[in-house]
Amino acid sequence: MGWLILLIVITALTLTIIVFISPHFVASKGSDVSKQKYSYQIRGTLLTPSEIKFYHALKQAVGDEFIIFSKVRVADVLTPENGLNKSHWQRAFNKISAKHFDFVLCNLEDLTVEAVIELDDKTHQKSGRTDRDNFLNQAAQSSALKMLRFAVKPSYSISEIKSKIL
Repeated sequence: MGWLILLIVITALTLTIIVFISPHFVASKGSDVSKQKYSYQIRGTLLTPSEIKFYHALKQAVGDEFIIFSKVRVADVLTPENGLNKSHWQRAFNKISAKHFDFVLCNLEDLTVEAVIELDDKTHQKSGRTDRDNFLNQAAQSSALKMLRFAVKPSYSISEIKSKIL
């Protein structure tokens, strides 16, 4: 008789635990992620102080020659070449989809990309970052995209920027 009561108590506890835990477990597995609500906050300025300083110098250098866009996803500028099988195309796309160019210069009339700019600060000397930079250089070169690199400086020569771009 004691065993029967113990079995009933254990079964009841097990069922209670399953009832309370399973909804949390199912929700955490992402069964309906679209209903999940998250909170967000504004990050502040779009550009770092170094990028803002360079942007203003770049704006002076190009004047009305180009429209300047910042932090443009590489995959919005480049795409893997035609002729790759689906698997290789996807791998090539994945390599560029989470990367961005610091600045993109576009034609005023049709917004075609004329050049991309990377602003290199001290972080570009780290090994992972140099690998990224080398990859972007190769990607731009393979597509004949004009890619310019500028070192972060306390101040910029407008004429130097202009001569590299134009």
